[in-house]
Amino acid sequence: MHLRALFGHSLKSPDVIQVLERFNMEVVYLFDRSGGSGADGYRASAHEDGFELYFDQNQRLDKVCMYASPQNEFSAIKPELLAARHYASFKEAENMFLGEGVAYFASPVETWIECKWHDWIIHYEFTAEGGLGVVTLMRASNS
Repeated sequence: MHLRALFGHSLKSPDVIQVLERFNMEVVYLFDRSGGSGADGYRASAHEDGFELYFDQNQRLDKVCMYASPQNEFSAIKPELLAARHYASFKEAENMFLGEGVAYFASPVETWIECKWHDWIIHYEFTAEGGLGVVTLMRASNS
């Protein structure tokens, strides 16, 4: 199962509940602490399995963060769960985007690169050593 298959699903949908139970994930309510100008949301983290699910104020899954390498309290995600291509370096990602004619945005110091791919935005962050750190998959705003 790829995590991207859950995009747009309700927090209480059977498929999401199955993932929450399979990975022993607790849902945390993220309320707007700025005085009411921002949207509330929900987060569920699978520290041992290397990913986090984010739900919007309507309890719809709209973002997945996948840890390609261990970071903070997260282990590296298992390859079969990674819902995006894996690039070993910034240059590999950039060369692939250029080769496939994919428009992209990038950090001038090569710490991140992102592209819109169909109805997704895929954001790749690289570690100080140059390896892939975190992949964030989000629905494009016009999808």
